[in-house]
Amino acid sequence: MLAQAATPLEAFQHGKLGLSFGGAGYLILWYAGVVKVFQELGIIESGRATPVAGASSGALTAATICSGTTADKFYSSVSSLTARCYKTPTDCAGNMDGAVRAALADYLPPDAAARCNNTGYMSVTVYDEPGHPRPAVVSTFSNSSDLISTLAASSYIPMWSGSRLFTSLRGRQAIDGSVSAPQPCPPSVEYCVRIASAPPEMSGPNAARGSAGVGEVIAQIQRAVNGQRTNAVNVRKPQLPDPSAARADPAKLEAFKKAGIDLAPGLAAENPFPADVWQELSTLPCDPATCDYIYKMGQVDAMAWAEATGIKAAAEARGKNRALLRLRRHAI
Repeated sequence: MLAQAATPLEAFQHGKLGLSFGGAGYLILWYAGVVKVFQELGIIESGRATPVAGASSGALTAATICSGTTADKFYSSVSSLTARCYKTPTDCAGNMDGAVRAALADYLPPDAAARCNNTGYMSVTVYDEPGHPRPAVVSTFSNSSDLISTLAASSYIPMWSGSRLFTSLRGRQAIDGSVSAPQPCPPSVEYCVRIASAPPEMSGPNAARGSAGVGEVIAQIQRAVNGQRTNAVNVRKPQLPDPSAARADPAKLEAFKKAGIDLAPGLAAENPFPADVWQELSTLPCDPATCDYIYKMGQVDAMAWAEATGIKAAAEARGKNRALLRLRRHAI
């Protein structure tokens, strides 16, 4: 692995910036907003492999990136699935494995496996010995079915995904990658941008899946299986700033750094959801208005991070230089 660059900007300028997405559940909608901005800025470029790693729904996000899927298509698929789960919760909770596989088959391109080979690194927890979980990172895929099975295993949570305690991946027992490697990074990058679905002050999905919050997560999953809904619909949501004008809170950037993450919700605007409601949103589907708000939060926070790191200005300058070069070539 290459030495960590001093800053994300340096790694971006060297073409050695990697991305890491932790577990999120339905908060994958916030990730969709981040991906949209990163694609718009050229942090994720069409036609150039961006090293990316993920666990659980972060792995689904990683597959979106390495397969070249657009953020708009990603969001459309995720929001459609979430809307269906919100309308009839029991169709999804307890059956999420099938729902996830169907969604992936619908939006990933036919050549996704080839595109993601050695560019997408998916965290899975495997049990080669009973009672002894260990992390496994899968980065090669024989075909689309193998890729989808890997992603489904990375996001498999007992009770929520299915009735079985484990799923199967390549003949091995496996469950959610967040259990053993919640924030994996791709190799051979100068800087790994660690993107989490909850800020450190919240007991979010990543923290909750550790030993401290297992009981809370089980209770939430039981609520989901019973068809209950999140209280997010009743939370007052202030208007978000335009992403182009978003600015990061320096104190939050520092708090994130101390917690070992780079980007998380609420960086540019105060997250209006209490910690318990935000945690609910990982396992209970949001109403359409809340889903749209979370998606836009992702865009605002991502743009603020890019501005604070200097990557936004560098990306815009790169885009202008490329446009100028194309004009000159056309003139010749």
